[in-house]
Amino acid sequence: MTVKVTLPVWLEEDKQFHFAAYQQQGLPTRRDECFKYADVSFMKRQTLTASCKREEPERLRALIKQHRLPEGESVLLVSVNGRFVPALSEQEKLPEGLVATGLQQAFVKHPDLIKAHWPTRMASTNYPFACLGAAAFEDGLFVHVPDNFRLAIPLHILSLVTDDQAFTAHARQIVVLGKHSQLIMVEEYRALTTAAYMTNKVSTLTLNEGANLQHFKLQREGFDAAHLAATFVYQQKRSNADFVNITTGGLFSRDDLVVKLQEPGVDCHVSGFYQLSHDGQYVDHHVDISHEAARSKSEMLYKGTLNHRSRVVFNGRLHVAPDAQKILAHQANHNLLLSDTAEVYSKPELEIYADDVKCQHGATMGQLNQDALFYMCSRGISHHEALQILLRGFSEEVTRRIAYSGIRRQVEAQLQMAEG
Repeated sequence: MTVKVTLPVWLEEDKQFHFAAYQQQGLPTRRDECFKYADVSFMKRQTLTASCKREEPERLRALIKQHRLPEGESVLLVSVNGRFVPALSEQEKLPEGLVATGLQQAFVKHPDLIKAHWPTRMASTNYPFACLGAAAFEDGLFVHVPDNFRLAIPLHILSLVTDDQAFTAHARQIVVLGKHSQLIMVEEYRALTTAAYMTNKVSTLTLNEGANLQHFKLQREGFDAAHLAATFVYQQKRSNADFVNITTGGLFSRDDLVVKLQEPGVDCHVSGFYQLSHDGQYVDHHVDISHEAARSKSEMLYKGTLNHRSRVVFNGRLHVAPDAQKILAHQANHNLLLSDTAEVYSKPELEIYADDVKCQHGATMGQLNQDALFYMCSRGISHHEALQILLRGFSEEVTRRIAYSGIRRQVEAQLQMAEG
């Protein structure tokens, strides 16, 4: 059972700062460039109270077992209705020296460590939901990987929703990778209820010199849920980060990914695949990568399929600072529209203030190749199976980036379930 603790004074001041910033900015409207295609009116109807439901751990153990990674080992950390649950987590499997715990626990057991790595305050008005989350969170996760430490198996963070009443779960996540450390991290969001609810998570990931991070996100919230996430990444010299985001759930989903390549020799690859399958579903990816030092590389690759009356927004911004020479950067967004009523708004942005760079971008929107579909059907393959083959081929460019087979199988099952 999670015991609520008294927060330190410095943190209360931090929360008050962000709440004042949120109040000053207010809810975004379509007059705001970053939200011009988004309808956030659900926020006016959404309750801002946390879930009051407390689950008995024993009742959930069998359900959680079904959602474990299908192959290999992992260290499982579980939150239910927005709160970290030690009784359902496997902290005993953590190697000595590696810290992975709920924020409430971290303030008690590691107060100096968490204060030393607490993120700086957000001043940007482009992230009103992140300011709200930083002000209103009750719990979250703190992960600290020491220098020269490599966790060989994935850290699997499973966020479950079981409450059948409307609620909002705000959470903060702090992840710090020491010098020359390595971490495989899986964030999975699942709903065990049909209720309308909102999750709002603010994450800060710091990669020190030579650190290596593989981050996979599987978002399959409830059909009436809102999923808001803001992730801020800071990479130092010769660090490497790979992000893969798979989105099939939620009625309204907004992911902000902000990456700062702060020192030379940094490499960052971000990719995502979204599969929208019901009316009114909305997915919004805003990716912002800043090259602040020379000799760094980045790549954005986002793809997706849209069916029925659904809508996707992709905004990819690439910024190269004046002194950031010898930069390699590429971004691409490709979409398949499976109905005449689906909508895509794709906006690549390049802001380049250096001369010695190689930067590319591209965006496409189209429909399935009817000739290929007809050919397969004429060879005895059913229309449904032929369609699945083509869609799997379209998603494979993203899913094959998941080197860990257990995670990739989870993703493939997620996409097949959403399409079905």
